Amino acid sequence: MAIMVEKISDGMIEFLKLKGNTPIEVKSILEEASSRKYYRVSYRENNLILCEDSNFQSSGKNFLQVQKFLFENNFSVPKIIKVNVENKWILMSDEGEDLTSISEEKKFLDRVREALDIVLKLQRAIPISLIRNKSFDYKKLEFELNYFLIGFKKFRDKLGFNTSIEFELIEFLYTVNSYLAKFEKKVICHRDFHSRNLLLNSVGSVSMIDFQDMMMGTPHYDLVSILHDSYRPISKEARNGLYEYFKEKSEYKNYKFREVYFTQALQRLFKALGTYIVQFSELGKSKYKESIIQCLINLEEIIQEGFFPDTLYLFVTDLKTELQNPDLFGNQQI
Repeated sequence: MAIMVEKISDGMIEFLKLKGNTPIEVKSILEEASSRKYYRVSYRENNLILCEDSNFQSSGKNFLQVQKFLFENNFSVPKIIKVNVENKWILMSDEGEDLTSISEEKKFLDRVREALDIVLKLQRAIPISLIRNKSFDYKKLEFELNYFLIGFKKFRDKLGFNTSIEFELIEFLYTVNSYLAKFEKKVICHRDFHSRNLLLNSVGSVSMIDFQDMMMGTPHYDLVSILHDSYRPISKEARNGLYEYFKEKSEYKNYKFREVYFTQALQRLFKALGTYIVQFSELGKSKYKESIIQCLINLEEIIQEGFFPDTLYLFVTDLKTELQNPDLFGNQQI
């Protein structure tokens, strides 16, 4: 039976054959903010996922090493079927659709609660050296802030809006980095723990993907990533309940939990905003327009609840107002 996919090589067809079982169909999966390409491979009795990683020597090998660590510690992650290092291919189990596919709010929130249990379990695990030797230190946090600042400047120049970020706000954000870098109670962080990286698998539990960049960070990093997710927003009431659920179970609830939570949320959201801006403005992915606006909405709330400077709030609200002007943002041609 013919394989249906664009530009698939004979070598890939051979790689995908399993004991003479040739795939029926191969379809590209919608790409995210990543250099990796993913395909859903359909066989007669099941589906698998093929990852083609152009940066295999670093991220691909890291993925395999972290997958082994997680699997051995009883986390739900994709199972590795076969690997071709030369062609940078990894064939793995299909863990299902991501959490954004759950339409019923209560069911979605139940899965988020399950995801928080995964974070808590992850924070109790003993990291392997690959994870332990990487950290959200000042250098890493500085890189992420600079990524946002450079991306924002290009974004502003391209669209021609008026809102600018003043020097004093930049200095404040560097101060935020210093505060977080000095936090001593570092734990394992997934680093990109949001609804699109959490899948509902065939046995009805939540599986993690995109975990190759795990590193050490605050116990709040993954928490703020899922509770302030721009891909699938959570209501304030539901978020507060999930926050209390996590805090009560956390081993770090007595370490300035609320203060660190809001500070980490501020840093994480500016990092995410930088990613969305670059994906939209420089890489031409128009679907990230909605993520930019939602991220700014999340930032408004964090700045108010965390009692951060009014000038920071004005920057975010002014930017959101300008970008919601359809003549400026909605009709922008990429």
